[in-house]
Amino acid sequence: MMKYLQEIVVLVLILTLVLPSATVLAHPAEGVASGEAASARGQEDDEEVQLVTARATADLVRPGRVLISARGNHYIYDSVPPINGPNEEVNPLDGMLSALIACGMYIYEAVGIEQEIETSNLSATVQGEIDPRGVAGAPVNPRVRAFHVTMNVDGPTPEEAAMMAAAFSQRCPI
Repeated sequence: MMKYLQEIVVLVLILTLVLPSATVLAHPAEGVASGEAASARGQEDDEEVQLVTARATADLVRPGRVLISARGNHYIYDSVPPINGPNEEVNPLDGMLSALIACGMYIYEAVGIEQEIETSNLSATVQGEIDPRGVAGAPVNPRVRAFHVTMNVDGPTPEEAAMMAAAFSQRCPI
């Protein structure tokens, strides 16, 4: 099997302030595919929206440390050094990047099953570019400016890999 490396570069503002569409570039080992992520607003115009509500709760348990609970699971998050946090546990940016890459891997796995594409040895890396001074109160935008996602998967052809990258962009709610 040939191994294809895909890199998806998604330029977005963070979470609820996401741009109407995000640019996606997929770079398999052979060939390049690119496309635009579908606008969430455009999709809503075409069909009835069926929203579900996800919920998490949080309690400040000591300075710079939060206990988060979601669906009976509990997580500790620490604030970051620019705002005097201990940063010993996962911080919110780590959590967001982890959520993004987990979502991407699940979508690759699902598309592989749906399209009967083997997806052995699936692994991924994600990075987010921020200016941390904004978190500390400096007059700069603190939001993630770019995500760099690299998906490594054995099995798909370059065309299948590009299709999987497009599905990630289109289907991931993060």
